[in-house]
Amino acid sequence: MKSLLEAIKRMKKFNRILLILVLVLSSSAILFAQDDIPARPNPPKLVNDFTQTLSPDQINSLERKLEDFSNKTSNQIMVLLTNDLAGYEISDFADRIGDKWGVGQQKFNNGVVIVIKPKTGREKGLARISVGYGLDGAIPDAITNRIVDNEMIPSFQQNDYYTGIEKSTDVLMALAIGEYNSDEYRKKTEGSPLGILVPIIAIIFFLVFSRMGGKGSQTYGSKGSSMPLWAMFFLGSAMSRGGHHGSWGNFSGGSG
Repeated sequence: MKSLLEAIKRMKKFNRILLILVLVLSSSAILFAQDDIPARPNPPKLVNDFTQTLSPDQINSLERKLEDFSNKTSNQIMVLLTNDLAGYEISDFADRIGDKWGVGQQKFNNGVVIVIKPKTGREKGLARISVGYGLDGAIPDAITNRIVDNEMIPSFQQNDYYTGIEKSTDVLMALAIGEYNSDEYRKKTEGSPLGILVPIIAIIFFLVFSRMGGKGSQTYGSKGSSMPLWAMFFLGSAMSRGGHHGSWGNFSGGSG
């Protein structure tokens, strides 16, 4: 019995030591992860291009625009172009940049971080807009996704990063000051009704075609189906064009 009690005591002591080690290692991991995030340049800038994608004139133009907006409204928008996300998902990286760099006023948490990873080689380009809690009501996540998709990516695909940043910051500033609200922007950027009609018309067309299909055609699907493979492919393409996509070609938008 005595030996059993001693064994239990040793076990408890071992568990305490193990717990301390786990806590120390966890703390070290957190500190190490924070060190992965690059330090903010000194003096701080609102446009930080670590990729040399933008020209000096473009950087200066954007910097003046964002500084003027910050001075007039206290809201702050910061742009970062980088090829290295330090092993994080772009959404996590953008949030950590906002915290470590202190974007916006801490009291109001009214900062917006735009992180862009330009397309290089076979790697997809990435873009993310991270919004502080103080501006969440004016710029919800669903709208940041739409801004990336509509204002950024079309220009980025043409290798015109300046225009994509210019357009997206214009929209973000307008939303932040209430020039128009998120619902108005959503309606403004909703797809044409034709985009919805195309897949519907295609479905009707191929349903009729499937009933009229003759013998000997290559078919796919359940027994008795006469829809050709090429028809199935076209239908799928039409339906995909009618829906919303978060990426175009080789450039993907980060989800909000």
